[in-house]
Amino acid sequence: AVNGGKQSMVLESINSLRKLVNHPSLVYDNGKASKGFEEAVHLLPEETVSGRRHGGQAIFHPSLGGKMMVLHQLLRYVKAT
Repeated sequence: AVNGGKQSMVLESINSLRKLVNHPSLVYDNGKASKGFEEAVHLLPEETVSGRRHGGQAIFHPSLGGKMMVLHQLLRYVKAT
């Protein structure tokens, strides 16, 4: 059971890093830093924590995540053709 707790912590850490790598704003839950990121919020770009909204939806910055930027460009291309 002790080892299972360590494994759970490792998987939680991996999931947190996955969120950060995909896009920095994914480390927030309802405007608050997710577990493990509380002390690192000051290191993230301001755009990830601004909470700015447009038409009731949060403003998303694809340029802050490489995968998201590629997807954004691809969708713009598809829409234009």
